[in-house]
Order: sequence, then C-alpha cells, then structure tokens
Amino acid sequence: MKRGVGIYLGNKEVVAASVSLSKGIPKLEHFAIEPIEASQSAAAGTKKGKPQASTKSLEAQAVERALRKIETPRANVIAAFNPFHFVTRYFEMPFIPHNEWKKAVPYEARRYIPFKLSESVCDVHIVERQIAGQKKLAVTVSAVKTEMLRTYANHLMEGSAAVHLFEPVFSAYARALTFTNEVEEEKVYGFIFIDTHESVNISLACSGIIYLSRDFLLSEERRANETRFYEELKASFDFVFEKTGENRIEKVFLAGTGDLTFWNDFLTAVFGKQTRFECAFFPTKQDISRNLLSTLLVPVGLALRGLDRPSPLGIFSLFPPIERGQARPEKLKKILQLEFLVIAVVFAVAYFLILQPYAMYLRKEVATRLGPASTLVPDLTNRPLDELKTIREQLQKEVRQIGILSDDLSKMDEKLKALARLTPDSIWISEIGYRQREFQTQSVSIEDESDADQRGAQILSLVGICYLGNAEQEVETINNFVKTLTESSIFMGGFQTVTLDEVRRDTYERRDLTRFRITSK
Repeated sequence: MKRGVGIYLGNKEVVAASVSLSKGIPKLEHFAIEPIEASQSAAAGTKKGKPQASTKSLEAQAVERALRKIETPRANVIAAFNPFHFVTRYFEMPFIPHNEWKKAVPYEARRYIPFKLSESVCDVHIVERQIAGQKKLAVTVSAVKTEMLRTYANHLMEGSAAVHLFEPVFSAYARALTFTNEVEEEKVYGFIFIDTHESVNISLACSGIIYLSRDFLLSEERRANETRFYEELKASFDFVFEKTGENRIEKVFLAGTGDLTFWNDFLTAVFGKQTRFECAFFPTKQDISRNLLSTLLVPVGLALRGLDRPSPLGIFSLFPPIERGQARPEKLKKILQLEFLVIAVVFAVAYFLILQPYAMYLRKEVATRLGPASTLVPDLTNRPLDELKTIREQLQKEVRQIGILSDDLSKMDEKLKALARLTPDSIWISEIGYRQREFQTQSVSIEDESDADQRGAQILSLVGICYLGNAEQEVETINNFVKTLTESSIFMGGFQTVTLDEVRRDTYERRDLTRFRITSK
C-alpha cells in the first residue's frame, strides 16, 4: 500500500504523520508530536557527567524520534516549516504566451520579494483570468531564503529523512481540507495557522488564488495580542475585499499547534456577524481529540502531497538545488558502488558472451582464408616482410602497365565506332594502321597517377578510296570527311591533328576513282 509521510517543523515541536490511500480515501496511519529538546536519555547522561552521545541538532533528534514512532525511518518526506520564514505575494501581469512565463514572471516577482531572488528559492502559481474585462495573469509567488531552506533540510537529513521537497503551509493546509469541507469556487476563504511560539499566519484565497499571506508575532500580554490579532485580520479582510470585489468572507479555518480554542472563540465574538470561524481537522476513526486533529492537519496535507493529491491553492515546490546533489553522502556512495558493480557485470557479460566468441570466429576466418594460400604458395609465407613488399610493388607496376594498354584498347574501340558512323557511303576504308611510340621514360613511379608520361604519341593511318564518278566531287567529299573527323571529340581523343597526306587518281576494275591517305597524330 502506498504511503505518504509529511513533517512540519515548528518552533518548539516536530509534527509527523503518515497517510495511506484505501480505495481513494485517505487514512491516517500513524502520527507523532516530538518536542524540540534533548531526549530524556541524553539529558540523564549529561547529568551523570557523561558526554552526550549524539552530535545532531535538537531538531534532527526530534525528527528522528518522530519517524521512529510513525514506523517510517529514512522515509521520503514532504516537509514544511514555520510560515513566518516564507514570503508570499500576489500580483497581476498583462497576459503573455505560456512559453514566456519562465523568464517574465520571475523578473516581475523581483518587485514584490523583499530579498534578492539570487539568494532565495521561489515558486509561482499562475492563473489566467479576466480582470476588469481584460485577460491577465494572476500570480502568487512564494519564496524563502536559500540559507533558511538549507538549514531545515539539514535538520531533516540528519534526522534520517530523505527530503523530497518543501512547500508552504497554506498549500498543505488547503489540500487536507478538500476531504472534509466543500469550498465553493467563487467565494473567499481564510486559513489561519497558529504556531506554539505564537506566530500567526493569515492566508486568504478565492478561486484557487492566494491573494494575501501575512505573518505576525504575538506577545505575552493577552490584551495586546487580541488587539493585534483584530487589527491584522481586519486589514487582511479589507485588502482582499478590494482585490476580489467581494464583501464577505465565507469561512475562516484555524489550525496549528497554538491555542486554537481561545482564538476561535475570540474571533467569533469579534467577527461573528461577518464570517464563520471553525477549527479545521482531518477526520479519522481513531479516538483522537479535535484539537489534536487540528494540529495534525498540515502534516496530513503534506503526506497527501506524497500521494500525488493536488492542492486547490496551487502546487509549490521549494528545494535548494545544491542540496539534491549533496543530500545523504552515504546514499551517494552506495549509488556509486552499485553503478560500479553494474558496469563490471556488463563488461564481464560482454567479454565472455560477445568478445570471446567473436575473437574465436575471427581466428577461424583467418585460418580458413589463409590456409589454401599458404598450401599453394608455401614459399611466400616464409619470406620476410620487406621482400614481400618489394614483390608487391613490382606486381603493382606490371598491373599498371597492363591497365594502360587496356585503356588504350578501350579508347581505340570507341574511335573505330565513331569512324564507322562518320564515314560517308561513297568512301571505303581499305587499310587501318595504328602504332604507338615507346615509353618516354622507363622509371615510372607506381604511385604516379598521370598516364601522359607513360605512353608515347599515338598515330592512326587510314587508307581508302572514294567513288562518285566525278573527280572534283570525290576530292570535296574526302576533304569534308577529314573535317568531320577533326570536329569529332570522340575520334580526336588523344590526337592533336588530322591531316590528308595523299590524294591521287587510280583505276579499279576499269573505273576511275580517288585514293587517299589520312594520318591522325
């Protein structure tokens, strides 16, 4: 069964609660309230002159005792602490696209937070609303100094708690109330939290937006406290009436570890005609007094956050970023050890199941491929590497020369095909001669890619006859044939000139014709 754990760190006590869900209904499993003071065993040891065994802070010791009592040591907790250390402000912004919120909203929030944002951790809750006929963003920002947040995180971690995050008291407060009270959407509700140290937080909300969250301290004089409480609450009511346009607070809830009964009676007597006051509590079948259930309300709301239950006043997540990397060094050490073990196992599996079989396969392939060659030419396998390189270079040179000859034959084939296409019907080629001079140089580098220095000049001779029955036409046809050959890029490949070396009249089978010789160089 999934279980959530919530812890509230007050000024004088630590309140912890564990909650489970059964068919979607939350159930209070265990709770504990531990004073922030030295344990009885530690105090007894100090009286006897023995050094105190624990070096943990009193807050950490109280957290550790509370987690043991609710049977969740080293639990992953959602936590909150005295709202007096938080600053929560409401402001409005012109409507901007959602993708610009991340930069624009924190920039605007700087005007409302009394300390530098670089020295604090903050989160925002944004609602798009129609305000005065215009679409605007209603923004609630809650911030706390980083050092204060880190101090409370250290208390929890020293007390063996794995801190998930912190959230403001009012968010957990409202989350717990969603299971016990119907909160209407468009009406104003108040949430008063009183700590044992007599610090008071007043939060007023409407339509899921916190319009005001203010804190003040009470003194030891009851009469002065009553006056202060009245003035603070009256000013808060007036501020929210102005912001929302409402003229009535539907209901005000009281919770916390302070004297809730007295203040509920006092506020009812003073503001009873304007609104209703009620001590909020979380229902349970256990035999627990209402005052105690009111004390447990915030830890229960925090535990419900761990069960992924939303808050009607928005989701706020506060945690100093550096703490996530430094929390619980022993846990980090275990994680590193586990990662090293996983890497070692993966390497061993890869080595024995992949690399070794593949190496054996390669050996077999080498033996298969080299076996016949070493049998056919055993002399080569016994020669030194330098000698084999020399043999390879000589073979490459011979192969290159053969390649040159093959290229020449291929080009000659293309020339003859072009000659056949270009020869007129009145011309017959009787002889074709081709020769190539010897290589200009005998010392040719194997790596030399140029063929120009490796072959001499090419000479192609054509001997033929032309018969048209007219000597002048025959000479003209022969001249045109020479011109056509000169203009053919295929035939002229490798040649520079085509010349008509000889033209003469001759007789063949009692017919007069013109015999010619053409030379291409």
